[in-house]
Amino acid sequence: MAQKKQYSNAHKAYDPAVQKNPALFSHWLKRGMASTQLKDYTSAERDLSRYLRYLDTAYVHYYLGEVYEKQGKARHGMHLSIIKGGEIGTKTQAKILALTGKG
Repeated sequence: MAQKKQYSNAHKAYDPAVQKNPALFSHWLKRGMASTQLKDYTSAERDLSRYLRYLDTAYVHYYLGEVYEKQGKARHGMHLSIIKGGEIGTKTQAKILALTGKG
């Protein structure tokens, strides 16, 4: 419950930041990540997609993949974060293997 409140507070903090400076794309990623944790997948998809217009990163693909999975569109975007590599790529690869029953 306390963790949900943290994400809720974070989400509220990013609302004015996004409104004040919408071109600062990192706010879109952070608010989208918070929305994902709050299970507000429609808002998360909107914010993460907006971030993706500015910058293509493994993190945005990972979180979009999480959103798509929860919406029943699994693996729609996660594969791109594997290509980016690193820690998030490894995490994504494990998630995809689990989703396909091969992990």
